[in-house]
Amino acid sequence: MIDLNFNKLRKLEFADYAKGVIRIVGKYDLEALKIEGIANQLLAKQAEVEELVVAYGKHPLTEKIGVRRNDRDKIVSAIVDHLSSVQTASIGSTKMQLDLVAPFVHRHFDGLKKANQKEYAERIHQFLSGISADTALNEALTVLGFDVYVGELKAIQDEMDQLLKDRVTSLAERPKMRTPEIKRSVREAIENLFNRIELAMLENPAIDYRPLMNELTEWILPYQSLAKARVTRQSNNAEALKLKENEIQKKEAVATSAKTSATA
Repeated sequence: MIDLNFNKLRKLEFADYAKGVIRIVGKYDLEALKIEGIANQLLAKQAEVEELVVAYGKHPLTEKIGVRRNDRDKIVSAIVDHLSSVQTASIGSTKMQLDLVAPFVHRHFDGLKKANQKEYAERIHQFLSGISADTALNEALTVLGFDVYVGELKAIQDEMDQLLKDRVTSLAERPKMRTPEIKRSVREAIENLFNRIELAMLENPAIDYRPLMNELTEWILPYQSLAKARVTRQSNNAEALKLKENEIQKKEAVATSAKTSATA
């Protein structure tokens, strides 16, 4: 049987290959060929092969979440800018409110751009809950003109929270990909079948296995060529990279030698 490097076949290529082998084997009288037991084990893998489907890719809600995340960044920047403007104006009648608001804003927003998304969201949640729980702070923000920004920030964060929940629910409902497990299982079944065919040919010289073998060979050949081409490309790329690294090392050695000679 033709040797095939399964590891060089991509998921959908392997699925197509396996379906073809199953289809071909299923056409023959397996009992007459005395390979029925092992062959049926492969045929039973059809449902698993059907699970090797195109990857889902980026979730549709991810883009919406990204848009709202950018909107949230703009509102946060607007709040920081507004605080700076209020501080610059230095209106005496609002000093008490400013003394209450400024530390609160700095506490939650300083270094916010460096935070990861989980920490960022939690800071916003605590910022909003802190305002909700403190009447004096809420009133001070209103007096200083922050209420519009805070209201918009809450609306954006609430929407983002819901989008994230919806995405988690949707992702959880997707069938789990078992690609490595399925490929390993189906590969073993195919290899077991091919080994059984070769043994059956020795045990039953009077039985003509050529039609089955010829058809399987014709089906496998293109996949063998595909796998070999990938191995060759990878080998060539590795060799080219090695040559490039050697060339860089030679240039560095020449430069070092020239520098040493100049200082001697």
